[in-house]
Amino acid sequence: MAFLEADVGRPVILAGHSMGATVSLLAAAEVPKVVKRLVLFDPAVMPRAWDGHKERRADAPLVLGALKRRATFRAKRRLSGPLWGAESSGFTLTGHPLVWRCAHH
Repeated sequence: MAFLEADVGRPVILAGHSMGATVSLLAAAEVPKVVKRLVLFDPAVMPRAWDGHKERRADAPLVLGALKRRATFRAKRRLSGPLWGAESSGFTLTGHPLVWRCAHH
C-alpha cells in the first residue's frame, strides 16, 4: 500500500478473484484513500448477515465452508498482524511487474 501512496500518487482500481478479491477488500478497508474502486470476483468472504440465517445455510454447504474460512482467515489475520503477511502474499498476482510491485510493497 505504501507503493500505491508514494509512487502511483492517485487512487487505483483494485481487482481480484477469490482470495485475491478478499485481499483487495481488506486493503481498501485498511487504506481507503488509496482505492478508487474495487472489482471483486467471487470473494472468499460472506456477509455477516448470513450468520443468522441457519435455514439458508442448511441447504448450502458452500456457504458453510465460506463462513468457516472467514472465521479462520479473521483469526489468522489477528495473529499475523499486517495485511501483507504470508497468508495473503501467496494470493497476489505476480505476472506483470507493476502488479507484483503493487501487491508486495
